[in-house]
Amino acid sequence: MRIGTFNLNNLFSRWNVYGEEPKPADVERRRGVASAAATAPRHWLATEPASGHRSFATQGGSGSEADAVRVTYVDVGPGGKAVKRREFKGKMIYRKEPEATARIAERIKAMKLDVLAAQEIEDLPTLEEFGRTHGLRRTLPHAVLVEGNDSRFIDVGVLSRLPIGRVTSWRFRTHPEASGRRVFSRDLLQVDILTPDRSARLVTVFNNHLKSQLGQPASTGRRRRQQVEAIAAIVAEQRLDRFVVLGDMNDKPDAEALSAFQSMGLVDALAQPIEVGTPPEWPDVPPSHGRWTHRYRRSKTRVDYELYDQIWVSPDLAGAIAGAWIYRRSVAQGDASDHDPAVVELEL
Repeated sequence: MRIGTFNLNNLFSRWNVYGEEPKPADVERRRGVASAAATAPRHWLATEPASGHRSFATQGGSGSEADAVRVTYVDVGPGGKAVKRREFKGKMIYRKEPEATARIAERIKAMKLDVLAAQEIEDLPTLEEFGRTHGLRRTLPHAVLVEGNDSRFIDVGVLSRLPIGRVTSWRFRTHPEASGRRVFSRDLLQVDILTPDRSARLVTVFNNHLKSQLGQPASTGRRRRQQVEAIAAIVAEQRLDRFVVLGDMNDKPDAEALSAFQSMGLVDALAQPIEVGTPPEWPDVPPSHGRWTHRYRRSKTRVDYELYDQIWVSPDLAGAIAGAWIYRRSVAQGDASDHDPAVVELEL
């Protein structure tokens, strides 16, 4: 069984998290014109049309960031077709360019997966349409996604060649240090993968997208630690065997915030991955090692290469690891995503 993890950054829409574009002019907002910034923050994201849209409804988000989220439905011309325009804290949310979604699909196909844990997907219809449009349904026909907690509209989902059994969302889970507050930034999506005849469970996957690095290091690290401790508690409560914890962990495998993974006895299946593909010509600081999936420039002379996308397996699966790979991007800034996917093969 080949299991992979890939942050799709975002599938079809993305919050302009870096603040590279200005907020649409207030005067245009008052006139009801849905104005967009001139350029998208990354080359694989599209801007929306600059004018000709009539706003007719808005709604806020939920939780503590309700006032920061704005969803506007706009009329787009002769057909009267309505599309969503979304903002977060006054910044545009961009859809992915069709060329970018096609490139993401190509990268997924190249991995020849049985199961894909994906992050940063807007919703289940988006995930299913992505599969239909780009021919993924032939090899990964089963799709699952449960709406999570992120007010930026990014969720986690699973695509599978094999049948899917029980699906559990842990979006409402709390942590003892902050009772009453949902601990997972997005969701912890638990999915049983079945044998082809659906007679037995092969493995259970836990798809994660832990708290990002944005914000104060102390608070973001504390949140990731609480999330990992919640995962450990959930697994212990169920007394599971044959499971895989994977996804975008937003931290190093040996980070203190992720220490509960090792305390659980989990095995880092990406300890010695093989790089697949020809790395790009690095324009600045090249990586010094091949065990990374995320590239972040901190200064002109410092670029961090970290293994944020991880695959951990339960102790009883340690002997089943038959190989591990990272599928390398072809351009330094990324091929329609700022993450590279990772894959592990298990002999079950």
